[in-house]
Amino acid sequence: MRKPKVVCPKTNLVLGDSFSIEIHELEPDQQIRIEAMTQDHADRVWRSWATWQADVNGYVNIATQEPCEGSFQGVDSYGLVYGMELSEPSYPPHFLDDRHQQTVSFCFLLNNQVMQETDITFDFYQAATTQIEVRETFEGKFFTPLNIEATLPAVLLLGGSAGGFHWSEQAARYLAAQGYAALAVAYFDWDGSNSLPTQLADIPLEPCLDAVKWLANHSMVDGKRIGLIGYSKGAELALLLASKLEDVPLQALVALSPSSHIFSGFSMEEGRDASSWSFQGTPVPFLPYPETNQPLYAANLYDLHCEALKQASEDTWKQARIPVENIRAPIFVAAGEKDTVWPSVQMVETIAAHVSSKQNLETVILHEAGHDFTLPYLPIIVSDHGLVKEEIEAARRKTWERVQEFLRDKV
Repeated sequence: MRKPKVVCPKTNLVLGDSFSIEIHELEPDQQIRIEAMTQDHADRVWRSWATWQADVNGYVNIATQEPCEGSFQGVDSYGLVYGMELSEPSYPPHFLDDRHQQTVSFCFLLNNQVMQETDITFDFYQAATTQIEVRETFEGKFFTPLNIEATLPAVLLLGGSAGGFHWSEQAARYLAAQGYAALAVAYFDWDGSNSLPTQLADIPLEPCLDAVKWLANHSMVDGKRIGLIGYSKGAELALLLASKLEDVPLQALVALSPSSHIFSGFSMEEGRDASSWSFQGTPVPFLPYPETNQPLYAANLYDLHCEALKQASEDTWKQARIPVENIRAPIFVAAGEKDTVWPSVQMVETIAAHVSSKQNLETVILHEAGHDFTLPYLPIIVSDHGLVKEEIEAARRKTWERVQEFLRDKV
């Protein structure tokens, strides 16, 4: 009678490092179910599962064998991590992380009976970082490596329409662990935190422009090595800011799932049709959304944006286009062909058509990607029709590798 045994060579590692979980002494072709569970910093429970079938020797290795079924497909030991889903739906739907490490509990079941339980702790970042909250004319969180020997290259990060520091905080801490000074900036928050606007409408550009100058002038920062990164609506903002920057020599601009135009703001207030942004007290010209009987949060966002681009007059289209030809920094843009939020691939083509011949533009168009360019290895939200987690994860890893290469080369 065989006595199965679980072997985990590593139980503490940096997220992204290779690892394996092996099960020995199973019966040939016997199936074992592995369940994974963790909690984010909001104490919300995330779970995943998969079932593997032992080979003829009674052996399973999740790093080299594909599961029969489960929360993910393909051969990837991280599938049980990025394949996690919220046990109970809540907002925001993505994984919330403000800690340096995360413990994932793995439960091994044979014939519906618990055989063993094991914890693996993942350090989110390669190196320790420090954080300070910044409350100037803008709201920010400033991250740096723990040990600093010289002034640092720096990046400013802008998240999307989820508001607050969602996305930008995680990405800033991630880049700080890579050796950058990273400033996450919140420009609005649906909850009204930190006295920020509660609607994504008529947001003044001045606080974000102040944030770029604050970062460039910080004593820990090399003011000649500044980058700007935006995701989704934050990419729209980043491109617009970069087109207006005069006092700070920007070395790199990264726009993930970007827009080529300024669109209507996102507002839950009845009857409000306003620009997303304002500058010097004046609304920035924008493309209005078509009339709809649905509230904005319930509408088909892809159709809204496509129709806004299509129905605009020639003059309105031109006035609302972000003048990327005014951007003096090299630009990196990434978009997914399966984006269902807005036609980002089409808009990348518009951006490429208007940059000057002297500008350095790098584009990455991913067939397998949708709108999501959150950090790799963390749980994935599959909201785009026709996408699968493995494709999203592959796109995230490829994109963030390219982003890091671009920053190393330019900043």
